[in-house]
Amino acid sequence: MQPVFTMQYAEYKVATKLNDLLKDCSVFVPSSSQEKGIDLLLYRRSGNVNRCVTIQVKSSRTYFSTAPKRRFDNFLWLNRFTPQKNADLFILTGIYPMLPQTSKDIRCDSVHWDNVMLLYTYDEMVEFLEGIRLKRNPEEHDKMFCFGFDRPTEIYLTRGSPGIVNVSDKLLAKRLDLLADMIER
Repeated sequence: MQPVFTMQYAEYKVATKLNDLLKDCSVFVPSSSQEKGIDLLLYRRSGNVNRCVTIQVKSSRTYFSTAPKRRFDNFLWLNRFTPQKNADLFILTGIYPMLPQTSKDIRCDSVHWDNVMLLYTYDEMVEFLEGIRLKRNPEEHDKMFCFGFDRPTEIYLTRGSPGIVNVSDKLLAKRLDLLADMIER
């Protein structure tokens, strides 16, 4: 019997991105789906010490808007969740189409796909999710939250807050120093 191993596409893309960005680290995938809260393990050997950081991945497909009154072209919709305490980091990710500049150029072979990734520590994720509230009743938690963006370098919280909030500082590419610090602890 041949062993079969599968993993979620979003986890695969995050693992691949981490491998590309952090050349001195390895990414491991738990083989048991029973391990709640840990989707990936970032590992680095430093001297005689093994260092690990646990990561939980949350993903959304991207909803593309062609409505003329929409502020953003792409939206990531995620359900509010309870962060697992055994996760050191959370990566929120979504795949989106990189479309040609003009609509007449859109063909199947002209659309390429990319991912946007936001990185939160456990404490940041707890604080973020605690702040996800209904716009019409800020005393109650919203069951969902949404990010909007036109390009992957600027991303905004568009649902779960009374107004639009720039969260571009949480983009994975802007938090590599945090990752390096965490794997050194």
